[in-house]
Amino acid sequence: MKVVPFTALFLGAMTLCGCTETLQKINSDLATINQSMSKLPTSSSAMATPVEQNTKTQVDIPADKKIEDAYNAALPTIKKILTIHQCVKVDDGMSQLNIYALPGVRMQTTSSGVTYPNSKYHMKYHDRNKCVGVRAIDSFAMPALNALNFRAVYFAEDSGETISFSYQLSRTGEGQWLLSAGPWPKY
Repeated sequence: MKVVPFTALFLGAMTLCGCTETLQKINSDLATINQSMSKLPTSSSAMATPVEQNTKTQVDIPADKKIEDAYNAALPTIKKILTIHQCVKVDDGMSQLNIYALPGVRMQTTSSGVTYPNSKYHMKYHDRNKCVGVRAIDSFAMPALNALNFRAVYFAEDSGETISFSYQLSRTGEGQWLLSAGPWPKY
């Protein structure tokens, strides 16, 4: 599948169905969350400084009503998770995602690999004091009625490096979508 024609087709379909407003809202919300994060009293050693992203985040939701409904319900949590995850710069910073995890699930860097995009391991030339951008959100799937998986592609504006991470969310009995596993790099 060629990227350029698909992107043009996707953007054309989004425009025709009125979804342009949805994309603009997502990008606006991510920018607002980034601004809010810069004012949080977090440890400066754990989180990087948010930077303005030069490109819009591309969201590719399959034409499946079940996945679209789950995505719309999970969107507030997804925005918060990605906004935090893109700015983590040390292992301890992963704990800031615990508020968006199911009880008993702990967000941390594991011995098997680094689990945040803004790391020396994934981005060798990027200034880790700056957040990375979210370039795309795609590869949505629902392995169960209460589970939603997706991929986020991160991009460092200063170095051009990219890394993708997979996410797994589960819906609680109260209808809230939370991380059911830590994010992991997708190569």
